[in-house]
Amino acid sequence: MEQEQSRVLLRQWLKTQDKADKVYVSLLKRFKLNKALFFALDFLRSHPDGVEPSVLAQSLGLMRQMITIVLNDMDSQGFIMRKEREDDHRRKIIRLSEKGSAFAGKVCKEFEDFDLSALSVFSPDELRNLVEYTNRFYEKIKKQLEASKYRAFAYDISNRNFKNKPV
Repeated sequence: MEQEQSRVLLRQWLKTQDKADKVYVSLLKRFKLNKALFFALDFLRSHPDGVEPSVLAQSLGLMRQMITIVLNDMDSQGFIMRKEREDDHRRKIIRLSEKGSAFAGKVCKEFEDFDLSALSVFSPDELRNLVEYTNRFYEKIKKQLEASKYRAFAYDISNRNFKNKPV
């Protein structure tokens, strides 16, 4: 009986996560962004010296082909600058342009304010519990994935890197 109750609660929790995701997608649409573009802006904002496209792709858990599409979109909007590395002209460094930095700051502030307002429904103790429970859940699923019998290869979450490992 306890396992069935857990299954019911799991379905409810997943439905709530899905609904929350749709709210964030709707907010992103106000800025004409998708999740990949938002996370790329946020990552580049926290790396003002720039990064190589492969680092951005790895950090966001995207294939290199997808990051090329994201970067081309950001470039067409004037959000990024691409510069050759001085030590290897074949490799590029991507950084936010002035326009991109201003836009990323505006969007990230809007999301932070949005989240802080939503979290205001919790008392400080409830918020600490929410963070604790979320961290415990993350650690458990991370360990399960690393030891999973359900996969053909592992995804190193801490480094966001795929590594072939036999099942």
